[in-house]
Amino acid sequence: MASGLNIEMISKLFERVRSQIDIETAQDLDSIIEDGELVQPGYGGMYRFTQKITNIILSEAKLFGVEIGSEFQSSLSSLLFSSFINTYPNFNPEDIESDLQPRPFVVGSDENPLPWVGGSRQGELDGVLYQQIVDVFGPPTSDEPSGDNKVQVEWDIQFDNGVRASIYDYKQYGIPPEDIDYWSVGGNSPASAAEVYKVLGLI
Repeated sequence: MASGLNIEMISKLFERVRSQIDIETAQDLDSIIEDGELVQPGYGGMYRFTQKITNIILSEAKLFGVEIGSEFQSSLSSLLFSSFINTYPNFNPEDIESDLQPRPFVVGSDENPLPWVGGSRQGELDGVLYQQIVDVFGPPTSDEPSGDNKVQVEWDIQFDNGVRASIYDYKQYGIPPEDIDYWSVGGNSPASAAEVYKVLGLI
């Protein structure tokens, strides 16, 4: 669980990661903090930026007692990447601890739809059943199959920090939603998956 992580060691890990990044990535970090985007915005650039920092986190984590096992490697590395960005540049332990807590959220519905935002796949829920999602997030936003029949049900979620996320059963053909145990997590940043993982208690 996120609450079981050693916050002091994560703070030291983040300081180490900061010391390992190249000048271009450092400039992008400053630009994100100041302007909310990379020096040269673009999907490809954001992907490379995310991978650079995530790879350093993965390579340095064990030195600071932060175990990132294979089972939740994707989710925990996404969470740590998100927290690194959110608490940069000071990495204050109190800020990190606050950032790692599950955040309040609302789920869109027919009566209260959330404004549409673009996004893409940011993570996955492997071994999580429909009822487990319902127990946490409530009924799905939509239980009508999409026009191309690739999605049967979807939750559209907004967290109190403005992060948007979705949970959906992409290409789970012929499986009733109640029996699905593999879900995609969508959104417009790695923080989308991280917030979902925190609320579900996966990390």
